[in-house]
Amino acid sequence: MTIPFVYQELRGGFPASYHSVASMVGTLASRIGILRVTRSGATTSSVYELREQYLDLVTRVMTSVR
Repeated sequence: MTIPFVYQELRGGFPASYHSVASMVGTLASRIGILRVTRSGATTSSVYELREQYLDLVTRVMTSVR
């Protein structure tokens, strides 16, 4: 997933700016460490992936929030 993708997904249900979404994703990747960051070869956009060991945790949290 990319930051524009996450922003588009959240935009309908949450009042969030593009900058706040980018900050949230960056925090999840760098400080908390549940996302892995890779850069696309030709583009400058980063692609974020959920680390496998956190899949169950994130699934439980998202299920309880909905």
